[in-house]
Amino acid sequence: MENVSLTSAPPRVSIVIATYNRSNVLALTLRTVLWQTVSDWEVLVVGDACTDDTESVVKSFNDPRIQFLNLTENCGEQSGPNNFGAIRARGKFLAWLNHDDFWLPDHLERALAELESTQADLVFALCERITAESHGAVFNATPVGCYDPSMFAPASCWVLRRELFLEIGPWRSGWRLFLVPSQDWLFRAWRAGKKLLLCPHLTVVAIASDKNDKSYARREVDEHAALFARLGQPQNFRVTELTRQLTNANPEALKAQPADLLLRELGKRIVRRFWIALGIHPGTVRYALRTRKKGGGIDSLRKRRGLPQK
Repeated sequence: MENVSLTSAPPRVSIVIATYNRSNVLALTLRTVLWQTVSDWEVLVVGDACTDDTESVVKSFNDPRIQFLNLTENCGEQSGPNNFGAIRARGKFLAWLNHDDFWLPDHLERALAELESTQADLVFALCERITAESHGAVFNATPVGCYDPSMFAPASCWVLRRELFLEIGPWRSGWRLFLVPSQDWLFRAWRAGKKLLLCPHLTVVAIASDKNDKSYARREVDEHAALFARLGQPQNFRVTELTRQLTNANPEALKAQPADLLLRELGKRIVRRFWIALGIHPGTVRYALRTRKKGGGIDSLRKRRGLPQK
């Protein structure tokens, strides 16, 4: 395991990337960091006991700002590697980036500007997510401009003050939770009264890792490569994607919904607010009912990705 050099001045931003045996996609993700308009950063790529060529791929960038640290034991989910990297982070600000998500070139610039102008503890950018059911949809927008536990804000969208991580503490292991670890951490920060604001710019794009069966085992990269080729011009990408989403909208679907559907949605909102008022993340209840055991969501995801069951 390599040690991060402490001889240089601390960077402005520390970026932590947890990874496991997907070096071909990781190489593209790292290139989206390299093209950031903000260059004062360090990247801590933390392998979850990787056994492929991840180390050589990281070293091939020949950039002293990018370090590879490989855990000796496999955690089986990202909370362990993410904590390992965050504890070693030296930057004033901290960002996590999933190894198969992409940043547009102005992601850090816009997020840092929002952090400093609002004095927020954490900001989260808009994210377009591509799934088996959708060619791409922005799914974490919020009309109130701040985090709400009923929403999902992926960690790749966050930029935060490092002291927030030190105060809230490490991510809790997904094996001990019903909830996704990233959303558990964000919920804890919200309950602590921290200022968690939306950065109203589309700067993150994610292809769902469970979009295709056994995506990890098959080392699928073609879809990521095609997406990467489109991201270099952020304004063009944003206009194209948002226009496509608007023009593909079904006018009939925008009309008034039947009363039973409206009542059903209202009922869901009331139930979510009820759990939140009790200090319980609504996702915890949903995952508990679906999986019946802590860590069940990780088991399901690993199976879909083609990873061995733990």
